[in-house]
Amino acid sequence: MDRAAGPGGVAPRAERPDLRAPALLHQRQDDLRAGRVSPLVDLAGEPPGARRERFDRVARAPA
Repeated sequence: MDRAAGPGGVAPRAERPDLRAPALLHQRQDDLRAGRVSPLVDLAGEPPGARRERFDRVARAPA
């Protein structure tokens, strides 16, 4: 495991690039068009619907 990575091998938030930054967003779009990345993963690296499922799970949880 990389020393910079936190639990689960994920780098701490401050060290991960902000994928919403315009330059990275344009690079992501170029990669999608060129077929270098899968369209089945959103900008956060999650499969489609994962955030919605997580939101629904939290919304249904007892208060």
